[in-house]
Amino acid sequence: MAGLKPIGSEKLEGMDKISRIMEIARYKEVKPTPINENKKSVYSKTLADGHKYTGSLMGITNMLGAISGIIGVYISGLILEVTNSWDAIFYVVAGVMFFGMIFYLLFASVEKQFD
Repeated sequence: MAGLKPIGSEKLEGMDKISRIMEIARYKEVKPTPINENKKSVYSKTLADGHKYTGSLMGITNMLGAISGIIGVYISGLILEVTNSWDAIFYVVAGVMFFGMIFYLLFASVEKQFD
């Protein structure tokens, strides 16, 4: 790759020409690394506490996340139609988040939940 020549300076045809174009296009290409490489998973608490129930817990949490995503979009649309304002939607989201925080602070524990 040290002696790269312009594309037109070589008389290549067919796959050789395509390979040379791809070689020039990928010169000094930086390969992306996976985002979660060598990092803890988001689900580490579920996976650590679940043991033999890990599959069920992951299924339930993913299902609840998907359902809330669907319902949240629908309710946001209804609120936007009625109030014609995004402020109300953000207040509802803030209220739900605040309720979730209070619920977690009241009922969360560090004690082992399963066998």
